[in-house]
Amino acid sequence: MQRARRSARNALMRLQNLRRPAAAILLYHRVEAPLADPWNMAVSPAYFAEHMAVLRAWGRTETLSAATDRLTRTRAKGCVVAVTFDDGYGDNLVNALPVLERESIPATLYAVSGALGDPLAFWWDSLIKALLETSQLPEHLKIDLGETSASWRLGADAVYDTDALTRTASWDADNEEPQDGRQRLLLEVWSFLAGLPRAQRREAVAQLADWAGIGTVSGKGDLGSPLTADELSRLAASPLIDVGGHTESHCDLSRTPDSGALEEIVRDRNTLREITGQPVDHFGHPYGRRGPNTRAHLASAGYATATSSVFGVATPGDDCLWLPRIQVPDIGGDEFERLIGSVTGLPRKGRHWPEPPSKASS
Repeated sequence: MQRARRSARNALMRLQNLRRPAAAILLYHRVEAPLADPWNMAVSPAYFAEHMAVLRAWGRTETLSAATDRLTRTRAKGCVVAVTFDDGYGDNLVNALPVLERESIPATLYAVSGALGDPLAFWWDSLIKALLETSQLPEHLKIDLGETSASWRLGADAVYDTDALTRTASWDADNEEPQDGRQRLLLEVWSFLAGLPRAQRREAVAQLADWAGIGTVSGKGDLGSPLTADELSRLAASPLIDVGGHTESHCDLSRTPDSGALEEIVRDRNTLREITGQPVDHFGHPYGRRGPNTRAHLASAGYATATSSVFGVATPGDDCLWLPRIQVPDIGGDEFERLIGSVTGLPRKGRHWPEPPSKASS
């Protein structure tokens, strides 16, 4: 029943998007293949290449500025596509940019300015590594930050054999309820960490890493680490790349006091403008969340658009500072073409990428 309703909704959306201006803003994070990816943040390099080949064949991809301008300043019918990336991972430079350049696909990268050059991995990746990629853990986890503290018990799920670890690492948190203690703990600790100020969060992650016996410092050449300022500058030097804001520390704007939220937004934009030499007119909401005054903060900071993680295609009348997006999962080109075509009305073009080598020829 739920699938039938979704199909009916997509069919209606497709018909509407053929008759009015519309923009499908695609959401990517990583172009890599990590061991565990509970929130579907990564698309493999091979699949990403297929996605971009599909977009090139459609010939309907525009910059985010052009795509959103058509919603308010033009009467052009039909849907265009804009590509965005959140956070600013190293793999965006190494794995994504060459494909974008080969296919001439523009993209907007929302960067966390305070993470640039940080030797620590993004905190949620440290959490995933600790709970979904580590076979043996202590039964009791306690994070002590003075007045703020929390503790949890894993029980029998503290020690996993290879099969159990493989099973829990394949969990899709976006579409599946947690099935074991590690998955439940991941959600609880994530919620605890996301609400902390930056300094406390770093200390909490350090305690978590020590508890799990893992490192938080990214190795040299680790594509899962944040971009450096120099790498971001190299990305911005491409005529295809616009850099947007994502707050200074990737804070949860729905849980950050007003004064701190405004500072996060303004300092982030100023830093990114200095590094890139770009105007930095676009913003991506961290975690897809906002507070009651976030819109006013973004407007006062000078942002022209801001995107959410609400699923949908942007159309005239949408709030330009809370635009919907389509998060792209790790799927092949055929399935990607069906997904985007189902909500945009863009026609199928067929295969536009080479077949993978057969086992017989390898």
